Amino acid sequence: MSDPLDDAMISYLVGDIEDAALSELDRRLRTDPAAARRFAQLCDHEVVLASMLRMRHGRQTPAHSRIIPRKVPRKLAARAWTFAAAAVALITIGFIWTRMQSTQLETPRVAEIAELVGTAEVQRAVGKSTLAVKASLRAGDRILVAQSSRLTISYADGTKLALDADTTLELPTRADKPIELRQGAVVASVAHQPAGKPLRLHTPQAQAEIVGTQFRLAIHGAATQLDVSEGQVRLTREKDQSTVRVDAGFSAVASAGAEVPMVLRRLQTLADGLPSGAQIIFRALAAEPASGPGWIGWEGEVATPPRAPAGTFAVGSHLPQPGTRFYGEIRSPILLTEAPAGEHAYLRFRYLANGLKPGDLIKFMLKKKDGTTFHGFLPPELGSWAIATVRLNGAFRNLDDHGQPLKSGEALNQFVFLGAAPDGAVAVQGPRLWIDDAVVFSAPGDVQVNKLDAE
Repeated sequence: MSDPLDDAMISYLVGDIEDAALSELDRRLRTDPAAARRFAQLCDHEVVLASMLRMRHGRQTPAHSRIIPRKVPRKLAARAWTFAAAAVALITIGFIWTRMQSTQLETPRVAEIAELVGTAEVQRAVGKSTLAVKASLRAGDRILVAQSSRLTISYADGTKLALDADTTLELPTRADKPIELRQGAVVASVAHQPAGKPLRLHTPQAQAEIVGTQFRLAIHGAATQLDVSEGQVRLTREKDQSTVRVDAGFSAVASAGAEVPMVLRRLQTLADGLPSGAQIIFRALAAEPASGPGWIGWEGEVATPPRAPAGTFAVGSHLPQPGTRFYGEIRSPILLTEAPAGEHAYLRFRYLANGLKPGDLIKFMLKKKDGTTFHGFLPPELGSWAIATVRLNGAFRNLDDHGQPLKSGEALNQFVFLGAAPDGAVAVQGPRLWIDDAVVFSAPGDVQVNKLDAE
């Protein structure tokens, strides 16, 4: 039994439809999407059959040999084709949506969840779903780690990204796009990347480029902090595209405002590695502002890269006047709390003897409030940053009376560092002594110290 609607559509296409049937067809096409889609299919069939007939009979087929002659009112024809076009559009949209769904499912896996403590979700175009260990991650995925939770992502090349609690990370849709850290922090262990294709992590304030290293990248309010524990990372601030290279053992901060300089600091200061039970009396970092706690400021040439050694701030000592034995001096801050000398009192400092030659010395002077000065000499390690620890005892001798050693319990309130040529030699222009960290502490028991030169 034939469908009356199909009969009406065919009658319309062949130009043999009555007025009542034409009115009913017009109503159905305007109110019934299924009818419009069916009409569009019949129209498509007509076009295909007409094309086949022309191909069979040749290009010169007379116009009267059309497979479907039409004799219909223009108004209805226009309206019918409008609904037919709408139906085709609906069919096309449905096809595209189905294809998008299929593409989403076919997106290749780029990583997987290696560890998960607590809860985390992945957000995709089709919605959110809960993550579990071994779950696959795909390009464009947004990972949301809940509070009091943590998650580790593992890549095929061995790279791992450990996401802190309350962190949002978005994987790139293409290989040339960076990973987006939206909030929180990530600790990364990055396998060596192919030449010219560094791993890139982007935050609202900066972008980090990594060839192969270990680091932590965290967003704190309107600033991004990068801590590098292995290798090196180039950090570029979004605001002005200023760049700093962060080496292992250093940290850098990029703020949202370009007026705040990008600063480098050591991840671990000398105060962080003191013996058990030690008490800090005084400390100073060259990278700290002059108003930092416990000190007034260095008297010396404060420099940053490229003049200072790469990856650090430093206070430089250089030759102020040719023809002397000394390469210059760095006056430490004046101690706000006096440091008592004694067998269990120590001075520890980090230095770089840059350009000094074998036989040259580091000279320090320990000062009391009344101006009395005690001094000693230390043979430096050459060519790299080194840490020296000296005991504040009788090995330091009075500068005006070499026979008077520093007595236990005497109160010291200033330290001065110099580079020095051997006794009787003259310093030459060029060498520098860099210092970026110093701490005075007391500790029970014995602490390994550097032996002072008995000059």
